[in-house]
Amino acid sequence: MDNKTGNISADGSALAGLSQSAITPKQIASWAISPSGTADIYYDGIRGMGILTPASTINEVNGVAGYVMSQKPIGTAFPTAVALNGIAIADVDGSSVWGANTIVTDCRYQVPCAAHKRSLFGAEFDISFQSANSKGTNLLLGYGANSVQCSSCGAIGFIRGSGTTGRWSNLISSQDAVTLVYDDIGTQTTSANSSSQNINLHYRDSSNVRQTTSVAATPGGILVATTGSSGAGSLALPGGAVLSFGAINTVSESAETANFGSGSSLTAVNLGNSTAPISVNGNTAVNGNLRVTGTASALKMTGAITPDVTTVGALPTCNSSTSYQLYAVSDLSAAPTYRQTGLTGGGSISGLVMCNSAGAWEAH
Repeated sequence: MDNKTGNISADGSALAGLSQSAITPKQIASWAISPSGTADIYYDGIRGMGILTPASTINEVNGVAGYVMSQKPIGTAFPTAVALNGIAIADVDGSSVWGANTIVTDCRYQVPCAAHKRSLFGAEFDISFQSANSKGTNLLLGYGANSVQCSSCGAIGFIRGSGTTGRWSNLISSQDAVTLVYDDIGTQTTSANSSSQNINLHYRDSSNVRQTTSVAATPGGILVATTGSSGAGSLALPGGAVLSFGAINTVSESAETANFGSGSSLTAVNLGNSTAPISVNGNTAVNGNLRVTGTASALKMTGAITPDVTTVGALPTCNSSTSYQLYAVSDLSAAPTYRQTGLTGGGSISGLVMCNSAGAWEAH
């Protein structure tokens, strides 16, 4: 046993098991992460090294392996058997510990090797259930904080090394038919009326400021919130996209505006079907044409219909594009007769006018 109570400045180990001497553990470490190949990188309590030689016929060569079997039922979490166990303590401020750290590479000395065709697997955790009555978790990430919520902690983090420009093709993926539920997200607390844990999505605005949009399930429905000054709570769909709703019982909003469709390329917004009525409680503003279709179309109002009020001189040009539009005018110079055209303003008499098929505004 080594007695390393002072500074550790040289590569070495307290106990080593090596499959050969032609290659050393230090060489493998240097080839993997040290371009110069000269640094003393590691001191190991237990060091294992295995080389899978070209003529090997076995399935695996393991640097360090653990093989265990449990023959005792557990009460809650213990007793149990662990094939590989690592326990670490960050004992002083500014120190850092890792429970496990693996480095795999397809080229020595971190030199680009575009012509190589090799397979890398950072970690594999296999779990095999042969009984529907068994239960378990393939990767369990526990968190013990003694009632303290860490302000900058994550269960899983994805980073790129300094100076690295390459990207993953995807971070998390699942193959077809491997599960019924891809992600199961719990609530923020165990209290009543608790919302789900947030899903945070980040984007950069026109000033290149990193903003956050959060999506969560609440007792009142899905909540979308953003830190940006524009697009707060918006759902933006690309052109040609179709948003379909099933049975909607209630749509309510206390002090906001619900917009259906916008932009110059919009052609139609369809609500309802040919038989089901659409009820609107309160004032409704429609920017553009409102068309009611169906074999028995009808626009029914429980209260009054108030057309837009303008003056005779401010009426739009009456032509084929404005045919059958209705306006209320407030400055007729004289009381008109029914369907009179050639109306003049400048007075104080109000009336209802319609653009007829002949291209003239007529009184009604």
